[in-house]
Amino acid sequence: MAVGIRAKEALAVVRFRPFDTTTEHGRSKERARRIALAALASGAARLLSIGTALFTIPLTLNYLGAERYGLWMTISSFVALVTFADLGIGNGLLSVLSECDGKGDRESARKYVASALALLAGISALLIAAFVVVYPLVPWPRLFNVTNPQAAVECGPAIGVAVICSLLAIPLGMGQKIQNAYQDGFGASLWAFGGSALALAGVLIAIYYNAGLVILALAFSGAPLAVHALNSIIVFRRKYPWLIPRTRDLAGEFGSRVARIGAVFLVLHICFTVAMASDNVVAAHVLGHEDVARYSVVHRLFSIILTFAAIAAQPFWPAYSEAAARGDVEWTRRALRRSIVICLIVTVPVATALAIACGDIVRLWTGMVNSAPWELTSGMALWAVLSSLGALLAMFLNGLRIVRLQVVCAIAFVIGAVVGKVALTQWIGLPGIAWGNVLSYTAFVAVPYMIVLPRRLATSNA
Repeated sequence: MAVGIRAKEALAVVRFRPFDTTTEHGRSKERARRIALAALASGAARLLSIGTALFTIPLTLNYLGAERYGLWMTISSFVALVTFADLGIGNGLLSVLSECDGKGDRESARKYVASALALLAGISALLIAAFVVVYPLVPWPRLFNVTNPQAAVECGPAIGVAVICSLLAIPLGMGQKIQNAYQDGFGASLWAFGGSALALAGVLIAIYYNAGLVILALAFSGAPLAVHALNSIIVFRRKYPWLIPRTRDLAGEFGSRVARIGAVFLVLHICFTVAMASDNVVAAHVLGHEDVARYSVVHRLFSIILTFAAIAAQPFWPAYSEAAARGDVEWTRRALRRSIVICLIVTVPVATALAIACGDIVRLWTGMVNSAPWELTSGMALWAVLSSLGALLAMFLNGLRIVRLQVVCAIAFVIGAVVGKVALTQWIGLPGIAWGNVLSYTAFVAVPYMIVLPRRLATSNA
C-alpha cells in the first residue's frame, strides 16, 4: 500500500503545468516535475540517438564500403575530442546560473552569460583559425592510413566539415546550457531529439542521392548545429530575454569565475575519461587485441545502465544548486536519499539480470562464445551499480559546490584504477579490468564520499 501511494505521488509530478513556486512545498513539487520531465525527454533523445546509430550502421557500411566506413568512424571518434574544447566553461556556467536562479539575481546571470559567451566564442574562433592554418599542412590520407582513392580524396574535406561544425557548436549551443541551468532540461532534450532526428534524415537523404562522405559528414554534424543555433535564438528572444548578452555586461570577474569553476569540471571529465579509456589499452597491452573485442562488447552492454543513470542524475545538479541558494535544506536531503534508494532499486536487479544473461546475449548478438565469464560480468555489474550511484552523488556535490573533494578523489581513482587494472589483469585475466575499476572506485571515491556526505547532510547549510 505504501509503495502504491509513493508511486502515485511520483507520477503526480509528471505534468506539463508548473506548480506554484511561491511556497516551499510548491518549489519542491516543481523541482521534482522538472527533474522527471528532463529525465524522460533526455532518455527519449538518447534512445533515438542509439536507435539512429543501430539503424544507420548497416546502411552506411553497405553504402560507403569497409574502408570509407572505417574512415567515417575514425572521423566521428576524432571529432568527439572537441567535447573538451570548451574547457569546462559550459559546466561552470550551469553552476553559477543555477545559483543565480535560486537567488533571483537576473543581473548577475546576464553578466555571467555575456562573459561566458564571449569566452566560448573566442575559444571557437581561435580553434577554427588554428585548424584552417594547419589543415593544408596535414597529409590527411596518410594520417588516417587511407588507401582507397575515393576515400583519400574525401578524407580531408570530411574531417574539415566535421571539425568546423563541432567547433561552431561551442558558442551556438549556449541556449541548451541556459536551459539546463534553469532546470528546463525537458526543453533542451526536445531540441536534442530534434537534432538527432534531423541528422538521421540528412544521412538517409545523403545515402538516397548517393552523396559522398563530405555531404554525409555535413548532414550528420551540420543538422544538430542548425538545431542548436535555432534553439539559442528562441531561448534568448522568447524564454529568457533578460539574459540577452550586451557588450556592457562583459565583466572580467564574472568570466574569470566561470572559467575557474569550469576548469575544475574539465579536470574531473578528463580523469574519468582517462580511467575508462584505459580499459581497452590495458586489455591490448596485457592480453591482446582479441581480448579487447571481447571486453568491449560486454562493457557496451553494461554501459547502457550507466548511460541512463547519468541521464536521470543530471537534472538534479541545477535543482540542488537552486535549492541550496534558497536555503531549502530539507528538500535537498530528501531528494538525495530518495534518489539513492530509487537508484539501488532499479540498478541492482537490472545489473544482476544482465550479469546472468550476458553470455547468451553476447552469443546471440555477435556470435562470440565464452566471452562473458561470470568473473567478468559480476565485476561489470558491481561497477555499473557503483558508477550509477556515483553519478547521483556527483550531482549533489556539484550543486553544493563541493568540487575539491571530487578532484582529489578523481585523480586518486584514475591512478589507482590504471595500476590496479594492470596488476589484476596480469593475475586473473580479463575480469581484472572490471575489478580494478571497482576496487579503485570503492577505495578512492565511495569511501571518502561516505565519510563526507553524512556530515554535509547533518549541517544546516547542506
